[in-house]
Amino acid sequence: MSAIHPYAATADDYPVPETTPARESIESAILAYMRDTGKPAAAASVTEICRRAFVARSTFYANYRNVDEALETIENRLVRDILDRSASMVDLKAGPESAVVSCANVFALIREREPVFRTLLLDVPDPRFVDKWKKAISHHFWRRLFAPANDEAGAVGISRDADADTDVGQIGDSGDARFARRRRGPATLNRALMLEMIASAVVAAFTFWLAHPDQVEPAEIDGLVARLIVDIDDIW
Repeated sequence: MSAIHPYAATADDYPVPETTPARESIESAILAYMRDTGKPAAAASVTEICRRAFVARSTFYANYRNVDEALETIENRLVRDILDRSASMVDLKAGPESAVVSCANVFALIREREPVFRTLLLDVPDPRFVDKWKKAISHHFWRRLFAPANDEAGAVGISRDADADTDVGQIGDSGDARFARRRRGPATLNRALMLEMIASAVVAAFTFWLAHPDQVEPAEIDGLVARLIVDIDDIW
């Protein structure tokens, strides 16, 4: 892959309008429709959504062009929050702890917005939302594992006092060593495949917890994430 970040994802990539009471009512009505009927949002008419939201059709069209745009706004709000909550993932120098913190933050977000996640992942699975979430995961893992040495956000582990003429800088601890090692040669694995597997596994794990909350304890998640991150980091 190119040294340019192929999975770059920022909040600007997921635009959302300012939250207003009318928009909140419309978006809540869409989620309620999906839960109640088991049908995708695309099956709902604007009239049906307005009836559930107690707003006029003119109010709906003043805010959204169609039902799908409103659904995408719901998706984008979640993805923006996921990107923000999981930002610590890029800190390779912190070792597996940064990944544990990242997952704990996303876990807390899912608890806070559980009805929305439950609707989009279980009640009426939304492939577009899942793809966006997977891209957000790939964004952080790419920066953690493959970011070029001149990428400021990805260059965690390089000493700030490193000689500018060297490729890897000063090695200070095991995190630094892993960071330096993965820049000495080309990747030996298919990066796109690896990131797809990681992202799919993360989404599947959170979906499993939503479906079976009595079978998963937070401590189990922390321990599993820490073990997996050590293995993933050491591959590179």
